Amino acid sequence: MKRSSAELKSFARSRLQGHYTIAVELVLSYFALSFFLNWIGLLFFPFGLNFGFIDIIGNMVLSILMSMLSVGVSYCFLALNRGWQVRLSDLFLAFRYHSDKALCISLFYMMASSLIQLPLNIVYSLSLLSESYFSNHVFFTLVILFTVIACFILSIILWINLSMCYYIYIDHPDLRATQIIKLSFRMMRGNKMRFFYLNISFLGLILLSMITCFIGLLWVLPYISSTTAAFYQDLNRELPPKTENGNF
Repeated sequence: MKRSSAELKSFARSRLQGHYTIAVELVLSYFALSFFLNWIGLLFFPFGLNFGFIDIIGNMVLSILMSMLSVGVSYCFLALNRGWQVRLSDLFLAFRYHSDKALCISLFYMMASSLIQLPLNIVYSLSLLSESYFSNHVFFTLVILFTVIACFILSIILWINLSMCYYIYIDHPDLRATQIIKLSFRMMRGNKMRFFYLNISFLGLILLSMITCFIGLLWVLPYISSTTAAFYQDLNRELPPKTENGNF
């Protein structure tokens, strides 16, 4: 039986109870490392008129590094949900644990995302070349709007289909990267809308965190990460049954 969003959130809260210190430390560390990598990108590989091949490669490498850090985040919150001991060094799991597979998954996601965004980039480039022509024709304005919406929807679908990859990679190191990707697609079959709704349900908390200048995200993001891991556990049929009083 599939668990509801409320049940998954309840399970996540029960697992985070007493572990919020390490959870906040993990989020802070991830943000600090991401900020550092983005700073390197802006400093050494900035976008602009002189953006060249080296800049493209540099930004690709930095994106892959951030993706591999995301593997560590996924592991940490899955481990917390399972009651395992977690350390800050676990953020670097993908760099020492079958790193070739983590790299392949990151590359696949990057390439697939680039293909989805290709029509948008082409339309945007054409609009820059013929700005006056595009701005005076409603049809081409509608084409741009449709392209933006289509690329956005396809990007969400891709993200949802690949959302279980990191957890599968953690649990099944014997599988090849292609098998991990296929299994993620298969696991999300019939569960896409459920996963989408689960993520949309956090929008209220994210908006509320703006009142605290996003400081509230230090508590909201661990909650989201733990709930996402619980979603994987639910698909994997490993969540414990509820007690008589409704707790886990």
